[in-house]
Amino acid sequence: MPLTADEAERCKALYLGFVTFLDRWVGHLLDALDANGLRDNTVVLFTADHGTELMDKGRFGKGGDRLHPYNTRVPLFIRVPGGPKGIRCNAWVQNLDFTPTLLMSLEVPHEPMDGFNVWPVALGQAPPPRSYVTTGWGNHACVRDDRWAVHLNVTQPNFAQTAQAYDLVADPDETRDVASQHPEVVREAAARLGKLTGPLPATWQAYKQRAQGRTMRTFGPLRFGA
Repeated sequence: MPLTADEAERCKALYLGFVTFLDRWVGHLLDALDANGLRDNTVVLFTADHGTELMDKGRFGKGGDRLHPYNTRVPLFIRVPGGPKGIRCNAWVQNLDFTPTLLMSLEVPHEPMDGFNVWPVALGQAPPPRSYVTTGWGNHACVRDDRWAVHLNVTQPNFAQTAQAYDLVADPDETRDVASQHPEVVREAAARLGKLTGPLPATWQAYKQRAQGRTMRTFGPLRFGA
């Protein structure tokens, strides 16, 4: 049953109320660090899971076919004792960057990692480590850079032909699919996705079937989740 306008607004209000509640308790945590004399030797990193759709495109919730910013972006705030203040970094950063960034800020040596230390980028001392990011959920993927967001369903035999592309400069809310007008953008996004996955199966079902076959040969019959 579809929600009424009042019900939809109440859901949004509850969501925003939760954000306000969380913000207040983060403040309590920071106050506790100050009260216990821990501000000057404690690194604080705040992040969270992604958000959810609140009727942005006429629906609630999340899903592979909704890899828009409200469903994929996560916050990242870092406070390091003696570190820079009030700096906003617009570079493409992903969760796998958290660990190397923290280790480098603490001057802890570590082995090479897939992520990047983003401090030099935030300080303007180094170029961004990547020019685009990929997001995936189920059978869907999105390749996003400063100009374009290309949504792909990798189960389609010719998934580049069924893609959606949005011009983030002209259409930041991703409301107008212009894939048919920019096939070269879609091809580049598909190539970027292929570079990431390489020989790996592109979908969970295909990966599960491959893994299940190997398990059967090695250990005998075992059950996998759906």
